[in-house]
Amino acid sequence: MKVGTVLHGFQVVNAQYSDELGGTMYQMDHVSGAKLYYLDNKAENKVFSIAFRTMPEDHSGVFHILEHSVLCGSAKYPVKEPFVDLLKGSMNTFLNAMTFPDKTVFPVSSRNEKDYCNLVSVYLDAVFCPRLLIDPRIFQQEGWHIELDESGNPVYSGVVFNEMKGAMSQLGERISQGVCQNMYPDSCYCFNSGGDPEYIPSLSYDACVKTYHKYYQPSNSIIYIEGAVPLHAVLHLINPYLSLHKDYTLLPEISEQIPVAGVFSQYYELASGISDKNRVQLSYGRILGTWKDRLKCMAAEILCDILAGSNEAPLTSEILQRGLAQDVSLKINASRFQFDVTCTFHNIRDGSAEHVLACLHDTVEKICVNGIDREELIASINQMEFADRQPHEPQGIARAVQMLNSTLYGGDPLLYLEHNDLYHSIRNMLHTNEFENLLYDMFLRDIPSVHVYTIPSYTYGQEQRLREEEKLKSIQSAWTVTQLGALIESNHCLKEWQQTSDGEEEKQSIPRLHLKDIGDMPIPTQTIEHMIDDVKVLFHP
Repeated sequence: MKVGTVLHGFQVVNAQYSDELGGTMYQMDHVSGAKLYYLDNKAENKVFSIAFRTMPEDHSGVFHILEHSVLCGSAKYPVKEPFVDLLKGSMNTFLNAMTFPDKTVFPVSSRNEKDYCNLVSVYLDAVFCPRLLIDPRIFQQEGWHIELDESGNPVYSGVVFNEMKGAMSQLGERISQGVCQNMYPDSCYCFNSGGDPEYIPSLSYDACVKTYHKYYQPSNSIIYIEGAVPLHAVLHLINPYLSLHKDYTLLPEISEQIPVAGVFSQYYELASGISDKNRVQLSYGRILGTWKDRLKCMAAEILCDILAGSNEAPLTSEILQRGLAQDVSLKINASRFQFDVTCTFHNIRDGSAEHVLACLHDTVEKICVNGIDREELIASINQMEFADRQPHEPQGIARAVQMLNSTLYGGDPLLYLEHNDLYHSIRNMLHTNEFENLLYDMFLRDIPSVHVYTIPSYTYGQEQRLREEEKLKSIQSAWTVTQLGALIESNHCLKEWQQTSDGEEEKQSIPRLHLKDIGDMPIPTQTIEHMIDDVKVLFHP
């Protein structure tokens, strides 16, 4: 295809051949404002993904609830569980959806062309014509609603509500959310995109629908297709959905967070019977750059591995030998507009916070002065490169998500998909002091950083539960007889709807593969023979 070609409402605006990816990446813009990226690499596994830039404005988890809800039936496929029905008659290699801090992604893949087109059709109808918009029961089921228990007491229930109650009870999630909230106070990243159980019930059905209309529009979508896809057929499927929407609203860009400094505290629940001695978690974090700084981000990941990648690594070893904490985790948080480094000292010795931070400072300073062992750097680089070049299958799904690390912010689609030049640059850094300079920036340079203490509490969980109970009792006390009756009737209708099977006509709406669509021969595996030092090597592309 040539630049300027117009197909089914899409115009080819750019074409880049990638020898590394074995094909051409086409950027195609739709008249609606939607952007489509097509990697024509002839891969047998065919990928389709549609993503929306979704920026939380509170802790209600609205985008997590929408991700669940739009997949609960649509205008063309009005069944309650399309996922389950698709699995009965599909050869998909991937079928899921994911909510991230600034995007929601709906990817599918299949090796079978007919199956692929079926999946694309179901997903397009789901995101652009969900039954959620006309059926509040879907919001009640997937988001939240109030039920009466056996004693007549009100309780919250809902798929996302219950899921996030479990997630937020995990210490690691508490630490991660606390650090993010305080490091990005003026950004969408300060909010819990999955939803905080304390705030989820603040979201109304009407507000959820309003958010859907604001964000689930073609001009806010990024579509990715890859492999040996029937391009005309797929674009023919996509075009009508993008053309459904006539009014387009330009959403604000994600703004850059100006680094802030501060010391913050939060609590986590500690079960009774477990000693709270040496149970404080201390996290140090600072913003290092933006999505454009991919080389810097990768180099920082390598330094994290060098510093704390094992018990023998310098920082971890020093912390453990001095008994200052039970463990150290050091990671780069990427896949968003800005990336940062977070170092968490787990279960620090009581009264040792200053010693822990001093140990971090002294260890890094010593390494910066003496230099980093090049053999260790090479080993870490090789390990990272091997992982990058051998991603988990299906590889196309990983590319669909990784590409968003740049395209979501208006960048080059190949920036996070190609590796050759990147690793060439990384290895050139071995001959300079760039690794040492970056390590200094990460931990020693006088720039804003946050310190978050996550403190154990025997009462924290109980206090949360009491707040929830009191809130529900307050709501209950305000009910009139009519309102109570309406709630009981609403819950009865919800359960009846959940327990009623889809009608035969609805079931038949879900497309299925037939034997004639599959073929009766196994797919041949190509084998290439090489002779290396008189040894026959069999290579399977």
